[in-house]
Amino acid sequence: MRPPGFFAALGLAIERADADEAVVAMDVPTHRIATHSLNVTYASFSRERRLVRRARVASLRRSVAVAEGAVVQADGALVAKALGTFGVRRASAGA
Repeated sequence: MRPPGFFAALGLAIERADADEAVVAMDVPTHRIATHSLNVTYASFSRERRLVRRARVASLRRSVAVAEGAVVQADGALVAKALGTFGVRRASAGA
């Protein structure tokens, strides 16, 4: 099984996967993002086979970012909402 394309963009690699456990490693870049908090609220159950995720950066400061997102069905019905706060460590200008 090939990992999704975004794995490479995030520096992720599957080291091992079996019926009991999966181990995913991440090479951390010089600019880092750490999750301070992530809250997901599930609004409804969905039997849809295709859901759409919409997300946006609500605030981006020097060291903290806030992002929000929603998962909706094709008809626009809300399935889940998320709000996350992330610490951002940017690469220095000389790096």
